[in-house]
Amino acid sequence: MLYNRFFLVFLTNKRLSYIIRQTGGLRFEKICYCIIKIIQQYIDGENIYIPKKDGSRVDWGAKTGVKKELRRRNALIYREYLDGETVSILASRYYLSDKSIQRIIREMKICESA
Repeated sequence: MLYNRFFLVFLTNKRLSYIIRQTGGLRFEKICYCIIKIIQQYIDGENIYIPKKDGSRVDWGAKTGVKKELRRRNALIYREYLDGETVSILASRYYLSDKSIQRIIREMKICESA
């Protein structure tokens, strides 16, 4: 599969440069149309994954703030646990399993001791 991806890119670049040379240059819309037609020859109606460039990747939850919200929720769970709340009550309150609450408590204890 990896070989096919590189082969596709090679063929696409080669054919596109050939198309541009033959027509003496193309408008952007025509180039996009040609690229799609070339790709359709190899991947007709299937999904194709195009990864992000190396420098543009961000950590999970960085854009949406989910990571920060989970940290805040976990700290609240741990504080309530220290105040005497049971694991099963915390699990039902936060719609998590007992194991998830136990994992959160264990991780928070490790962070606290570090």
